[in-house]
Amino acid sequence: MLTRYSPLFLFVWFTFIDLHLVTAQNINTPEYFPDPNFRSIVESFMGVSPGVTFTAQEAKVKTGILDCAFMDIQDMKGIEYFININELICYINSLTLLDLSKNVSLEKLDCSFNNIVTLILPPLSNIRILDCSFNQLTDISNLKTQPVLGQDGYIDIRYNQLTCDDWETILFLEDQIGEAVYAHDPDFGFDILVSGFAFSPQNDTDFSECKSLTHQSSNQQRHLHLAGHLHLAGHLHLAGYLHLAGHLHLARHLHHLLQSNQLLYRV
Repeated sequence: MLTRYSPLFLFVWFTFIDLHLVTAQNINTPEYFPDPNFRSIVESFMGVSPGVTFTAQEAKVKTGILDCAFMDIQDMKGIEYFININELICYINSLTLLDLSKNVSLEKLDCSFNNIVTLILPPLSNIRILDCSFNQLTDISNLKTQPVLGQDGYIDIRYNQLTCDDWETILFLEDQIGEAVYAHDPDFGFDILVSGFAFSPQNDTDFSECKSLTHQSSNQQRHLHLAGHLHLAGHLHLAGYLHLAGHLHLARHLHHLLQSNQLLYRV
């Protein structure tokens, strides 16, 4: 019977069957959600009883807020199936890695008070509110590639492991997002970040030494620039003197070197 069908038809047919089976496959298993605490939250979010089937396609269409705070979650593998959730709240857990590269619809993320060393955001995300304070981040360079990060919202990266090595990135982000603005909460007696970019203090620094190094570097550049001008002026003066003294050949050679940038200004 199969001899009636071309190999191409059979290939397309079985590929379709395989894709259908993958889409319809139950993912409510430890293979897809290895952390039992996170899996319990996901079951509640999906509206199913423990162990009841749901598929990747059903997870894909879920929107809204996924709240899994205070659950002692160590592994959020499986979050990649929820590509249309708008908000993820996972503060006060035991995470060290948070990979949200597939969660392209996120607008708000609160992953504060974990032990996160690596945070991966979706490329060109729409995240406007990001709180990853009180973690172990040592590199935030990936935040520079997020075009609307913090716009009409805020970014909080305080109390991580950032150092003066990250100072250039911090200045870039502050310029893009704006300085941190706080509002005092009289009920709790402390200030709350409401907009802008909050980065200080860190676990080991308040960045005061970074600001000092930046000031010193700026002064050094100004001094070098001035010294270069003075050095150039000295050479021009020498060329003029040679010309006046009748050494036209030397004066012209020196002038040629200056024009062709072959003369080095060393201070």
